[in-house]
Amino acid sequence: MELLEFPSFPVLLASLLFLFMVVKFLKKSKSKLPPGPTELPLIGNLHQLAGSTLPHRSLRDLAQKHGPLMHLKLGEISAIVISSAEAAEAALKTHELSFSQRPILVAVDVMAYGGSGVVFSPYGKYWRQLRKIITTELLSVKRVRSFRSVREEEVWNFIDSISSSAGHSINLTEKIYKLTSCITSRAMFGKECKDASEFVKVVTEGSELGAQMIFSERVLHYRLILDVIIQDIFGAGTDTTATTTEWAMAELLKHPTIMEKAQAEVRKVLEGKSKICEEDIQELNYLKFGTNFQYIPFGSGRRMCPGISFGISTVEYQLALMLYHFNWELPNGMKPQELNMTEVFGATVKKKDPLFLTAAQMS
Repeated sequence: MELLEFPSFPVLLASLLFLFMVVKFLKKSKSKLPPGPTELPLIGNLHQLAGSTLPHRSLRDLAQKHGPLMHLKLGEISAIVISSAEAAEAALKTHELSFSQRPILVAVDVMAYGGSGVVFSPYGKYWRQLRKIITTELLSVKRVRSFRSVREEEVWNFIDSISSSAGHSINLTEKIYKLTSCITSRAMFGKECKDASEFVKVVTEGSELGAQMIFSERVLHYRLILDVIIQDIFGAGTDTTATTTEWAMAELLKHPTIMEKAQAEVRKVLEGKSKICEEDIQELNYLKFGTNFQYIPFGSGRRMCPGISFGISTVEYQLALMLYHFNWELPNGMKPQELNMTEVFGATVKKKDPLFLTAAQMS
């Protein structure tokens, strides 16, 4: 009896798989989906995003083979991957209403108040009300300008802290995150948040965990005490701004010729100024070249990030002062080509290793 039952399982399994593939083929033949790689039963294309290659790099490689508009099956979820500026414009501007919704994922449900913030909430009356509050109270052009003194004061504190460590290797990543958290908390609360450094750690951890669809009790603790709007603004305002500045400095150190050009412009335009304010950096055309985006990091259309002016103002001002006041070097005689530019995948793609640099005061 056992001899008869044992081979029946492989036969049954093979039959089920065959039936699954037939049904899948019939469904696919009726749909009008973009091209994409071959899917496996149950897991779809998840196996092609796992492994040693970072997911966003795997998507790039797949798009080079299958085109700028590509269909992937992530388990039971169908996803369309857009990999060209033209396709992104069509989705985010031409057909923006059709793409204005956001899926509720497990990580979003756990770490972002069930997706009730402005970033993940469904498009509709509630979302419009949230966005209006955030834009009017914190991120309108007038309000962002009103925070200029806060940004200038905190950036000067940042420059002073670097000056006190001149000639020694410093963890620039840590200092940049502290700066952006101070600016954001003062803009929101009127003073520096005493738990800002701890919250930055949670935001960074949540960015990585969110990409892996897992969570921890530590994140849940903050979920109970943070207002959803504060979480959206503080998390986005700190994490993305600091990451952008860190990558900018890393790329400048990696490419000394570009660093020289940027510093030459900054020092020529700002020459003789003892106290530099935001208005003084408007003529730094070379420094601003990086903001002529083909892919807009703030998104586009109805769901475009309302914090674009706040973020760019902070990044440009601190970069200008860092380039003006200091000559930067890699520590311990490290050469530019030896700088580790490995990424860590998450909600924001960060450097795997903190950026350690040596700053020498400009003579």
